Amino acid sequence: MLKNESLREMTGWLFSWKMFLLILTIISSILICRPFCKYVCPLGAFYGLFQKFSFYHMEVDASRCDHCGACEKICPMGVEVTKNINSPECIRCGQCKSVCHTDAISAGFVLGCGGSCKTCKKEKEA
Repeated sequence: MLKNESLREMTGWLFSWKMFLLILTIISSILICRPFCKYVCPLGAFYGLFQKFSFYHMEVDASRCDHCGACEKICPMGVEVTKNINSPECIRCGQCKSVCHTDAISAGFVLGCGGSCKTCKKEKEA
């Protein structure tokens, strides 16, 4: 298609635009972890709005955390785990929990906590 002038004219600028976006996506996927999810995906942004009301919460036990930073280094979304583990950017992959050597990170379903869990208390104070 690149060598055939008449075929390129038939496809028009739309094909060129789509090829540019494809190449840009491939290159950014090589250089950045999950670029589509982080910067483009509308579904992720929509889900992020409701992350605050999620039944699945993750918590960091500050007394057990030694602030080694392993959880933040492994996070594919770049979430600051020790500051805001329930960030809208979090995709709940659990890699931070699996790498924590002190088991300071817990995760699970919270049904009807009524604001009594640590995460809800922190959000009320802020």
